[in-house]
Amino acid sequence: MSRPFIFALTWLALIGASSPALAISVQDYFSIQEQASVQNVEQRQARNALNGVHAGLYDAFAAMLLAGDGKIYTANGPLICVEPGTQFRIQTIRDLIGQAVGTFERPALSAQALEEFPLGVHLLKELANKHPCTRSDRQENKR
Repeated sequence: MSRPFIFALTWLALIGASSPALAISVQDYFSIQEQASVQNVEQRQARNALNGVHAGLYDAFAAMLLAGDGKIYTANGPLICVEPGTQFRIQTIRDLIGQAVGTFERPALSAQALEEFPLGVHLLKELANKHPCTRSDRQENKR
């Protein structure tokens, strides 16, 4: 597949597949997570909401990784590169996303920025830290 096609397909998947999960703020995500951990009547609703957010993240990033053959592209080339030879099954992708979501900590942002910072961007950052592209990945992309 050509790079522009992969890029377009990636962003269509990002925008269309699960935009509500990707667009919520990091603050909202942590609020839902905290509600889900408290033992009260609203715990079940919060847990269901958190599961829905995670499912949306899995769907969006699975579509991007599958469309990019293990890479997530930006306009400047590949940003996230999963190790070559990784079998892309649903569980593998869930594990990759789960590892990134599992490392979430409240970012060192102002309260206003925390409310406005999209969860999808935070997850992209975490995945890029865990699965960065090498120089050879970027060179291969230019060919």
